[in-house]
Amino acid sequence: MWSVLLERVFLRLGSADTDEQLEAALARFLTPVLLKLASQTDGVRKKVSVVIAKWCMTMLCCNE
Repeated sequence: MWSVLLERVFLRLGSADTDEQLEAALARFLTPVLLKLASQTDGVRKKVSVVIAKWCMTMLCCNE
């Protein structure tokens, strides 16, 4: 279940058309996603890491 929700968060971040939309999505979802790093479930922690890595790569590509 958490894997699907984390993927939806990533899609929400990736579909932001403006900086304002991205900022609003981050303000809403970043803290809950980061809190999932403390999950006892290995799969959830791995998915959070993947979502964060994808988001970072997206940000790096957009800033070039």
